[in-house]
Amino acid sequence: VRAVLHDLVTTRGLGPGARLLFGGVSAGARGAMVHLDYVRGMLPLPREARRRVEVRGLIDSAMWLDDPPLRPWASTRKSFFGLANATANVASFANVTHLGEECAEEHADELWRCLFGAYRLLSVRTPYLAVGSQFDTYQLDNDFGGCGHWGCRPSGPEEEAFAWRFADETAALARSLAVGERYVYSS
Repeated sequence: VRAVLHDLVTTRGLGPGARLLFGGVSAGARGAMVHLDYVRGMLPLPREARRRVEVRGLIDSAMWLDDPPLRPWASTRKSFFGLANATANVASFANVTHLGEECAEEHADELWRCLFGAYRLLSVRTPYLAVGSQFDTYQLDNDFGGCGHWGCRPSGPEEEAFAWRFADETAALARSLAVGERYVYSS
């Protein structure tokens, strides 16, 4: 991130009065979510010049929910027990320092939550637009135990009920995020 910001300043002319849209999709959105409040401070500019750069975020597909999967993955990925568990495992060995003061304070005993959309997006202070599908096929694929990601469809009443509950929870998260200069598109 620092290298890209350095390039924007030194070779592309980013400086006071500029607008910077920092974001990503899917895994990139999770990275953007984690770094967004730190972007202005990472600009290789004098302090006063940094203040005059308008930073905004675009976070597409990072609104992960902390729900256990309907069923763990069968056969080849038996160890997958939910996106929250996967995030906690990554946090156990990754040296993530941009946890956000508010988030790190609130989740001091479970810092992995500061890498997880349902928790971290609530504490991001830089204005952003978040996009989150109420029927996110990546999450549903993992929650259903591997149904084919892009072609993931509920295969029975139990999965259909799970998918609708998931959609309702995603919509509720979207409503809770849409405050001040945080905007959310979710359908």
